[in-house]
Formats: sequence, C-alpha cells, structure tokens
Amino acid sequence: MNSCQLIFTEATECQDCYKCVRRCPVKAIRVRDGHASVDPERCVYCGACVSVCPNNAKHVRNDLSYARRVMATTRSAFVSLAPSFASEFSEYTVSQVYQAIKALGFQGVSETAIGAEMVTREVEKWFGSPDTPFLISTACPVVVDLVTKYYPDLVPYLSNSPSPAIAHASYLRRHLGEAITVIFVGPCIAKKGEADDPASPIDVSLTFADLRSWFGKNDIDPATFQPDVPVFDALGTAPGTTGRIYPIDGGMSAMLAVPPEVRLTRCVAADGTSAVRDLLESVDPESASVPIFLELLACDGGCINGPGMSTTGSFVGKRTGLVNFATHQPLSVGSTVEYPLPKRWSPAPFSSQPGPTDEITRALESVGKRTREDQLNCGGCGYDTCACFAQALVDGRAEVAMCVTYMRRLAQKKKSALLKTMPSAVVTVDADLRIVDSNRNFARLCGADELLVYDTHTGLEGAMLSRFLPDVSLFEAVLQNGKEILDRTIRLHDSIVRLSVFPIEKYHLVGAILLDITDPAMQKQHIVDKSRKVIEKNLETVQQIAYLLGENASETELILNSIVQSFSGDVTKVTQR
Repeated sequence: MNSCQLIFTEATECQDCYKCVRRCPVKAIRVRDGHASVDPERCVYCGACVSVCPNNAKHVRNDLSYARRVMATTRSAFVSLAPSFASEFSEYTVSQVYQAIKALGFQGVSETAIGAEMVTREVEKWFGSPDTPFLISTACPVVVDLVTKYYPDLVPYLSNSPSPAIAHASYLRRHLGEAITVIFVGPCIAKKGEADDPASPIDVSLTFADLRSWFGKNDIDPATFQPDVPVFDALGTAPGTTGRIYPIDGGMSAMLAVPPEVRLTRCVAADGTSAVRDLLESVDPESASVPIFLELLACDGGCINGPGMSTTGSFVGKRTGLVNFATHQPLSVGSTVEYPLPKRWSPAPFSSQPGPTDEITRALESVGKRTREDQLNCGGCGYDTCACFAQALVDGRAEVAMCVTYMRRLAQKKKSALLKTMPSAVVTVDADLRIVDSNRNFARLCGADELLVYDTHTGLEGAMLSRFLPDVSLFEAVLQNGKEILDRTIRLHDSIVRLSVFPIEKYHLVGAILLDITDPAMQKQHIVDKSRKVIEKNLETVQQIAYLLGENASETELILNSIVQSFSGDVTKVTQR
C-alpha cells in the first residue's frame, strides 16, 4: 500500500474479485499475488475502481489533514467551491453552506462557476473563427488525461484552456494576491492530481465527502446557521454565475453565446468514460464537414455523479435541483471576469508497446488457450478479450490465476487425477441425491453393469445414487443434519463395505468413501493397519512401564541413600570415641 498515491489499495482487504479490472475504462490495474493496485502511469483517476470495490479495499488519498495543517499556517485562505455543491448539500441553503465553510476559518468563499464562465468565453472565440475542425473541452481533468495518454493524436484538438478550477484559482490569486491559499472543494478526485502539479494555483483539493468530515471534526452543523443571511463572494460580490450549470451533461454547451441552431449542429456532448471513448475513437478530423465542439465529461450524468460526492440521491433529483439552483440566482460576476493565459497541452502516452507475437502466444498457452476456439473472451478476468489478457500477462499487470476458465479446468484435472488414483471408491452427490462425480472404483464396487455405464459416461454425473446403492439413508441423514457419519459397515452385493459419509457443502453437497473390506488387498491393508495399531499400543505400554520403573527406581535410590547416610553418621561418632 502506498497512501501517497491518489488512489491506493489496502492489500489485506483485496479479495481477488477483479471487479476493478472489469470496470476500469483503461485497465490501469496491476494484479500481483492476488492483490489489485492502481498503475499511476496508466490511470486517468476517474474513480471507477473505488466506487465498485465490494470490500472497500480501494481508497482515495485523504488530504484533509494536510488542508488543516495549511489552514493553521496561513491567514488568508479561500475556498473555490464547485457548483455541484447544490446537489451535495441540498438539505441546506446556500447561505448556510457559505457560513459553515467560513466557520472552519476561511476568509472567504468563491464559486468555481466563475472559472467555468471564463472557460466558456474562451471556447466562444473558437466558434467565431475556428482554425481546427474539432475542439475538445478540457473542463474535465479525466478527459484530458484520457486524451493525452490514450489518444495522443487528438491532443492538438484540446481546448487551449485549463479546467474551471484552475482558471478560478488563478483568478482569485490575481485579484487577492499570490500569497493566498486556495483550497478547491468539489466532487472530483482527479482535481487532486491537478493540485499536485507544482505549477498549480490550487494548494489543496478536497472532495465534498472531505468537507463533510471536516464539519464533523469541528462540530459544525450548517443547519444551525441562519438560512437567509446575505452572503458574498470572496471578492465582495453576490455569488452566482451561469457557470453553475457546468456539472450536468451538456451544461457547457448550454452556456455558449451562440445561436441555438449552431449548438444543435456543432456541439456534441458525451458523459461517462465508455461514451467518451466511443466518441473519441470515432473522431476523424480530416473528414469533418463542419467544425464540431466535443463537450466531454467522464462521470455518467456529469459532475453531480462524481466519485467525491457523499450523497446518493436520484439522478433526476440532483439534476433538477442543480438546474433550479443555477437559474434562480443573480448573474453578477460573469461580465467582469478576464481570462488567464491559455493552457498548452502535451501528449503523455504511457510507455507500453504490444508484446511480440510469440510472447502473446506463450501467454495464451500458459492459460490453456492453444487454439482460436479456446479463446472464449468471457471477460471473467476483467479484460474484454483473451488477447488483451495475454498482453497484460506479458506486461506483468495480470496473473494466470485471473483466468477463471483455466483455473476451473486445472481444478477439474487435479480432482480427476486424485479420484482416479485413489484405491478407495469415492462418490459425491447433491441435495437431490444425484451423483455429481465419482471414480471408477465406485462403479466397479457397484457391479459389472454399473462399470459399463461408467465407461460410457465418466463420473456418472446426473445419475440417481439409488440406482447404484440400495440404501441411501445415510446420505439423506448427512444432507439433513450436516454431520458426518464415519465407519459404518454395509453389505453391497457380495461385499462387506465400510462407508464414511461427510458434508462438503452443508445441506447441499456430500461426499462418501467406500472400502471393500472383503477385497484381498483391502484385507491385507486392514491387517497392516491393525498390526500397526497393536505395535503402537505395545510401545505406549512399554513406555509407561519404563516410566513407572524409572520413577520407582529413583525413589528406592533416594531411600537407600538416606539410610546409608544415617548409618554412616553413627559409625563416625563411634570411631571418634
């Protein structure tokens, strides 16, 4: 575990389910020794692995302690508050949220929506004189990472603007002084990565879940504040800009000051990493008939469903609440802001090349995939195809044990080998007393006809146990009470059989071992076992006798020595006289 990583894994809690591998849109998961960890070089920090982990083994780095230390060493700290706070804190008024945040010690609160509006104004310039056939929005840091790492050829089409959070933090520093501390609070964990950049104007990035935790640690309840006290932006103006609609799908396009017909024909919105990837893979700049603006958000439904949200209301409710919040607030800041210096993006593809064909072939063979038909592409390992899984094996990001079909076949082969070589007759049956599996010795013990059936239907799977054994009452008893029955003697045809029945899966599956004690080989083994027990009993008796004799001899020696010493004292006295 490396808790300094933005997303890290508690290895002891990881349960080999590979659910994070299945859900990760870029397969940025490395599995070693059965534990899945995030590969920072590949990760785009969408948070999908954290959200789907059934055992809560994946964690987002908690920066709350760091934020509190920063607050303790500064006099001028301001919060850049993401507009989706209206969905997160829907039980409070805007005024109560502002007052609660300032009660933590912040000098002021300003909404990130100001930065969103600044970004929108820059995008509008492209609509006026587009010099590229496509423009990809850069408001979502996950999308930016996705393009720079996995679609480097599309990097020239990224908008020359930072995220609204970066734009807003730069705006605050320009107006309030470079020495201030800016802490961003929002629904996005990828914003933590933006804050980690040494050149970032954001000092610390927290999630809404972090903010709720901070309120709790300081015993602050927003509900205790007056709901209608006038609040002001950190710059002294009433909060509220059209940028508040950014957190929903299509929100940025709706803000553009362009005619509706232009928005309908030249703006394409997509939310969710799967939809975003499908759109990016379909983009062909050279064949575009008109310039297209791509508004892309990594979270399904937009930022109001971000991984940093702590509330789980309905999507429709959160979306409707945010739209009402955004459209019923005064617009007092948008016309006064100016835009910071443009952002320049650079490709940052991870260093990974497809493995050589022979290595891929060997990787496939290591999991029993020797022909095209063997490649089931079942997805149980978390990868879409067996070929992708083989590539991950070559890269050292996956393990053979992740292949469910291979492990099942391997277990079946081991079980079959054990059953085949066992000298005893073995059978397992289900709750309906149907045979699940058996070995040849079981069929041989049951009779010649049953042996012929076994030779044509190995394992006798699905056959009723009562066809082979005249009395199945012991099996029924074990199925009902879940307790084993050992060393019962029964008669089967002309043989005397010692039967042991035991639960494998209580009330659902039982197994049995049958020994023909009339068989010469079994009789010989039985005699050997009995002889060994007699020898062990004799040895134990001899050891006890030796112990008792040794203890008795020791006591006798002590008594004799005592007598000798007594008489020796008297002889000494007579001699002295």
